[in-house]
Amino acid sequence: MDMLPTSFQFLSGLGDALEEKFFSEWFWLPENITWKDFENIPGEGIYIPQPKDILYCIPVAVVIFCARIFFER
Repeated sequence: MDMLPTSFQFLSGLGDALEEKFFSEWFWLPENITWKDFENIPGEGIYIPQPKDILYCIPVAVVIFCARIFFER
């Protein structure tokens, strides 16, 4: 059982390393801009889309797919 937590730690570390490389500021953003600049500030009245917002597409796609199957029969 001791290997199981070690495996999860390895995968967690691997995921962190991949995330760090994929979302690197030097590749995606111009100078003097950071990811912190894209965070929403409560009470500002402006909503900046966040990466987690794309997760809403999955349930919407499932509903549309099910509706299509239902109405085609």
